[in-house]
Amino acid sequence: GIPAEAPWYTSTCMDSRNVCVRPRHYRKVGISRYDDSPSSTIWSLLKFIPHSGQGASNAYKRAVEKGWPYRMDELLRRRATPSKAVLVTAFNFGFREYMANFVCNLAKLSIGHYVMAALDSQAYEWGVVRGLPVFFFPTRHRLVAAMTYGTDEYKQVVKMKSVIVTKILEHGYSVFFVDPDVVLFRDPLANLKASPNVMYIQSDKRWRQGGQQPYGTVDNSSLTTNINSGYYFVPSSPVAIAALKHIVRHAANSTGSEQPSFHMVLCGGDFSQWPTQAVGLGWGYDKCLYMDPRHGNLTVQIIHPMKAAVGGTYIGGGKDTLWDFRYVNLEPPFAEMEALHNNYVRGLDKKMRRQMDAGLWFAKKDDACRF
Repeated sequence: GIPAEAPWYTSTCMDSRNVCVRPRHYRKVGISRYDDSPSSTIWSLLKFIPHSGQGASNAYKRAVEKGWPYRMDELLRRRATPSKAVLVTAFNFGFREYMANFVCNLAKLSIGHYVMAALDSQAYEWGVVRGLPVFFFPTRHRLVAAMTYGTDEYKQVVKMKSVIVTKILEHGYSVFFVDPDVVLFRDPLANLKASPNVMYIQSDKRWRQGGQQPYGTVDNSSLTTNINSGYYFVPSSPVAIAALKHIVRHAANSTGSEQPSFHMVLCGGDFSQWPTQAVGLGWGYDKCLYMDPRHGNLTVQIIHPMKAAVGGTYIGGGKDTLWDFRYVNLEPPFAEMEALHNNYVRGLDKKMRRQMDAGLWFAKKDDACRF
């Protein structure tokens, strides 16, 4: 590995005649893992690490790469649960402040079984110097770090999220993917009833909990007409991998984000294509069924909107959404709520301000977390 990864370090003893071995102290309340920044050591080695996944060109480089912990396969081995499940997120450099906040959110919940994919080299450097479980997943797009949240270019880049999930599934790990702008109130893997033929995914429909006079466009009918690709669990099974690959192919041919591709592939298919092609169809109130002639069926269970809420979830008969609450100590307003997605808002500044006003911003400027 590298010196900064070692749990012990050497220094001169008090009597200055001997060398003492001392335990390394870790920061307890920040997103950085180490008190002493490992950046100088890490970046002196980084030039020997091939980012693109190409093989190292000589024995020395291979030796360094083998011990380098900031690789996808190594992080999965270290970070996944005993049942080989892992929480996954992804970000570019322009979204690093949100990633810092998400890491603090995970720390507050004592969640350690997570990895994060950096979509550009600056994001990768940002994560590595903080000792975070980050790996580099390069894209074909230029200037990824500078791409602004919400733009058409940004939508194209974040299509890599489903590609990353597919790669991890192929490594034999089940994935709970969570966007960095999702606030977690509890560990989503803790009470999950995992099955090789069941996928769980968030609904993206505007929802109203209680109240007789709806405000705006709220439809509490079938949940199968709009799903959200920012919060979902997918098992590592042949049919699930086939479904994710289908989504990747569909998204590659669209000009928008990858979210509509999740709906079209998993829930919005044409039954006339069956059985010559795989197809996903709505099935009742809160399920879809993805049918693959080669690999079997995948049940897509849509999570109830009050368990994994979105920014368009209204409470009562007025204009208040769940983002108009003031949260204290990560206590949700409803016992069943495990996550709240900060969507249905335009612009990164407005998104961050809304989260701060709700008391759900945990990161400080100095990389410390608010506890």
